[in-house]
Amino acid sequence: YNSDVTDWGLSGELTFALPFATLTSLTAWRDWDNRQAQDADFTNLDILARDAQRRRFRTLSQELRLQGKTGRLDWLLGAYFAHERLTLVDDLRYGADYTRYADALVRLQVPGFPGYAAIAAALGRPGDTLDGRGIVRDSWDQGSTNVALFTHNVLALTDRIDLTLGLRSTRERKTLDASLDGDNSLCAAILG
Repeated sequence: YNSDVTDWGLSGELTFALPFATLTSLTAWRDWDNRQAQDADFTNLDILARDAQRRRFRTLSQELRLQGKTGRLDWLLGAYFAHERLTLVDDLRYGADYTRYADALVRLQVPGFPGYAAIAAALGRPGDTLDGRGIVRDSWDQGSTNVALFTHNVLALTDRIDLTLGLRSTRERKTLDASLDGDNSLCAAILG
């Protein structure tokens, strides 16, 4: 099992004192990148392997807040924006021992199962195998854009009683593109 992770981020806050309120700007960037490979069956047999999985999450966010106090009202108005991109590339391949392993598993449930080599020959595909086949490259690319407006207000009704009112409106748009690429021709022939 191999994993290489890089995780970092930056954030900054600027505050401006205006004559009637305080303006605060918060900006942040996060980047998480993970590359890994693994013996996916966790045995000494060569059954299932992942050689090149990569996951990456990147996020940019910006928040602006205007906050002040007018008489008995402590008020805040704000806006928030975030853009996030998530990508995943994966492979998952059967190893050199997979066909013998799959034959043994099926024979436990179906005595007399002839094996995948015999099925391949019967389908006119002699020599076709499950070994070395699988997911060549699956990739997902998801984007998300989030915009929000919000307010938070505290009204002092008396010296001991406050009324707090808040509201947030959020609009989010997500997109997803996926590409799935496999080369398991024997299973496709069996399904056909």
